[in-house]
Amino acid sequence: MTGRTVAFQRGFRRVLPVVLGVVPFGIAYGAASAQAMHWSQCLGMSALVFAGTAQFIAVGLLSQGVNLVSIIATTLMVNLRFVLLSSALSPVLLRETRAWQAVMSFFVVDESFAISTVEFERGETSSFLFLGTGCALWVIWMLSSALGIWLGPLIPKGYGFEFALPASLIGVLALLIRTRAVAAVAILGALLCLAMYSVLPGAWSSLLAAMVATTLGVIWERWRCGS
Repeated sequence: MTGRTVAFQRGFRRVLPVVLGVVPFGIAYGAASAQAMHWSQCLGMSALVFAGTAQFIAVGLLSQGVNLVSIIATTLMVNLRFVLLSSALSPVLLRETRAWQAVMSFFVVDESFAISTVEFERGETSSFLFLGTGCALWVIWMLSSALGIWLGPLIPKGYGFEFALPASLIGVLALLIRTRAVAAVAILGALLCLAMYSVLPGAWSSLLAAMVATTLGVIWERWRCGS
C-alpha cells in the first residue's frame, strides 16, 4: 500500500471515538428533516451539504416557509467558521494539487478538523489522513441520517440527541489544550462567545470570539517572546 492509502485508512479509523456523537446528531437531523421534506431530499441534503448545524437550521426555516434567499444567507453565516478551519489546515492541505484541494475542501467540518489537527500536532504530515477522517464522517452522517428518517416517528421528543455532536467535539478539541497559554485562549474565547451571544445573531458570536481570542493570544505570545 502507498503512504497515502495508509494515511487515509489511519484517518478513517481515527473517527471511531466520535461516532457516538455523530450518530445521534444524524438521527435527530433525519427525524426532523423527514417532517419537512421528502426522504430523498433529506438524504440529498446530507450528501451534498454535509454540514449538520446548517442542515438543522435550513430544515427549520423550510418548515416555517422562509424564502430561499434567507435560508441561503442564514446558513452561509453559520458556516463562516469553516473559513477559519480551512485556513488552519492550509499548511498541510496546500501541499496537494488544486484538484485534491477542491475535493478535500468539501470534507472540512468541525470533527474532521479537530481529529486531523490533533494528529498533525503529533507529527502526522499526510493530508490524506484528513481526507480519511472526512470520508468516514460523511459515510456515518449519511447512514445516521437515513436511520433518523426511518426511526423518526418512533423517537420521543426532548431526549437532546442534537447535543451529542457538540459534546463529543468538545472532548476532541480538549486534546489540543496542552499549555497554559492555549488554555487561556480557549477560556477567553468561550467567555467572549457567551458575552456576545445575546448581542450578535447566530454564529457571529462564536466566529468573532474565536478571532479576538486567537489574535490576543498571538499578540501576547509575541510580546512574551520579545521581552
